[in-house]
Amino acid sequence: SAASDVYKRQDSESRYQAIAAEFGHHVAERFSVLWEAQALWQQRIDAYRKYQQHISASGMKEDARQDALSTYRRTHFSNTEQKRLRVLVATNS
Repeated sequence: SAASDVYKRQDSESRYQAIAAEFGHHVAERFSVLWEAQALWQQRIDAYRKYQQHISASGMKEDARQDALSTYRRTHFSNTEQKRLRVLVATNS
């Protein structure tokens, strides 16, 4: 929602300012880049889970569901990211 986006932006800004005050703007900028990368990764995980739910509700046979999920993973994630994703999905199931 727009309100949560504003809150997240304010939260990121306050985190940035706190780190900049303590360690300088160079360090705060590096953290900012890291936070952005983490947010993008989380969005990709969320998209995969949404796709997974869609496939589960589709009525497809199990082997077709597994093929569809495998294709999605290969298309949207590198080999290393697929390993991370498998761990995340397995631990949060």
